[in-house]
Amino acid sequence: MERKKNDSLKENKKVNKENTYIGSIVTLVLSLVFAFVVLVSIQAIMGEKTVSITVNKAEQYYYDGKLDDAINEYMTMQNDDIWPIWTVKAAEVYSVQGDVTQSDNLLREAMVKRDKAMLEGGDKYIEQDKELINQVVFTFYINNELDQAESLGEYYLTKYSTYKPLLKTMFAIYLAKEDTKSAEEIVKSYPVNEEDAYDLAVLAKMEMMLGNYDDGLSNLKKSYNLDKNEIKSFDVIMETSEFDKDKLLNKLKELSEEAPKEEAYKVWIDEINMLDSSNMDLDEAITNEINDNINIEALDKDSYVYNYAEAWNYYNKGQYDKALEYCNAAIVANPEYENTFGILMPKILIANGNADKIEGYFRTAIYNEPFNYNLITSMGKVYESDVQNYDKAKASLNFALSLNKDEDALYYDLAFVDMDMENTDEAIKDLNEAISINKDYYKYYRTLGTVYFNDKNYEKAIENIRKAYSLNEKDVLSLNNAACYYIMVDKDIWRGYSNIESAYNDMPSDLDQVSKDLITKNYEKIKKVYDKYVNDENTAVEINDLELSY
Repeated sequence: MERKKNDSLKENKKVNKENTYIGSIVTLVLSLVFAFVVLVSIQAIMGEKTVSITVNKAEQYYYDGKLDDAINEYMTMQNDDIWPIWTVKAAEVYSVQGDVTQSDNLLREAMVKRDKAMLEGGDKYIEQDKELINQVVFTFYINNELDQAESLGEYYLTKYSTYKPLLKTMFAIYLAKEDTKSAEEIVKSYPVNEEDAYDLAVLAKMEMMLGNYDDGLSNLKKSYNLDKNEIKSFDVIMETSEFDKDKLLNKLKELSEEAPKEEAYKVWIDEINMLDSSNMDLDEAITNEINDNINIEALDKDSYVYNYAEAWNYYNKGQYDKALEYCNAAIVANPEYENTFGILMPKILIANGNADKIEGYFRTAIYNEPFNYNLITSMGKVYESDVQNYDKAKASLNFALSLNKDEDALYYDLAFVDMDMENTDEAIKDLNEAISINKDYYKYYRTLGTVYFNDKNYEKAIENIRKAYSLNEKDVLSLNNAACYYIMVDKDIWRGYSNIESAYNDMPSDLDQVSKDLITKNYEKIKKVYDKYVNDENTAVEINDLELSY
């Protein structure tokens, strides 16, 4: 899916350069509102169902951003409870506030309280203990205490070896520590429910993240054949395609040739081809995913997929209150589905003017699937484009990179955040990282050329512009950038006009409107001077307001 905003030169933004990213997952935590597990209640009001994601005052404070009040309320609640869950939640709030030291101290205090309660209560707390342990391990992980999270998680895996949330958290920790072997052991031991389409899709996602496409697609096929309306299986294809389209598509074509009657392969190939459509944003991709693959009429109206689909339907119509109603119903039906929390709900809240309430949903989404770097990447883009909080955007993308360090597209996205923050050197570094992973993608060179141009390093600028064009001679935006260079730097009207004329005349029909407008404006400016120059070669070539594309 194309980054639409990247195709035009942005105006310089005044950013506080002192607020730089410190290079750890901690920063992400400082930006997120707490939500470990969404507790849902349904209340009857005037004959209609309304959904609340909070069951106590402390959680209400969390979602309202009243963090000090939340801490106080949680500690008050802890005074009346032996089981230390409220201490853990208070620890999370401190982490959100930036006091990671206090957060870590409370997590350790909670474990001491937990040990005492277990000695006194024994089996009474077993089910509560599973959740608490996972919450503590997860929080240490998000606090960037990877060694602590790993050692604690491994210790309790011996006791709760079949507890799936803990297995998911440990899988993410191993990815972050680049311990592929241990991540593979998690996948091998995952107690998948062979009769649960959703669970099979989760396992398939983990397998494919490790490059095991054979087992991953096998389990995903089982998921599809169990329930053709399970949207999670389509999500896995979409998410994998976003970062590894060629490998996935080639594997599916191979499998389809071996089993031409297998419906799943054909459906997924069609989905990938749909996603490959130029200039498609995430909203459109998800909407198409639903419309093309989900039989809404066949769904139970209480199912999460039905309510999720209806929420998107109303969101796309601009009926945000109705979208919120159905989104909440989807949460009730399946509080584990991360995309309801991490993609849909934030979009609805932003559209309703409640961008300050999105962070709790983001955190819940990550808790539900801590290894989902696609989701975390989406968070980063929301922070960049919709919220314009570049610190949080950068933290999110770096978090995603901790799970997938070899993904060139993540470095590319990170470069734009660094440009937003006026960190030119960092942006150049990001783009060079992307190029080191994928040396043949023209767009990385085009963007790098524009960054160098804006930094007045014209030699490096034209070098990369030419490289971009050599890799894709149909890229009219590289031609546009070359024209800008020849006019504004070399003052070569002939060469500049030749390039912009080709760009203007060869604009493909599916080129986004922003890029079309950019090329058209540049063409009109250059042609005006060119026409004068043709009649009088003494005409000065002075055009300094041409616009390069990223």
